Amino acid sequence: MNALTVHPLTEAQENALKIVFEAMGLSYEEEPLVDATDHLMSTEANRNALNKSMKQAEEGKVTSVKIEDLWK
Repeated sequence: MNALTVHPLTEAQENALKIVFEAMGLSYEEEPLVDATDHLMSTEANRNALNKSMKQAEEGKVTSVKIEDLWK
């Protein structure tokens, strides 16, 4: 069987999912949400890469891609 990752949008959805899982006898694990910025700043290498990218963006050193060209 595969594991499923579910991301409820509201506390009500989370509670409803827990009720359904428990009623069906399904086990689940809860993990705290991780803020993407905290993750990106978690190591020196990540901080340096993020800061470099932000500096490049501020200097206009970016690459634009049209949506229709994403999968070409």
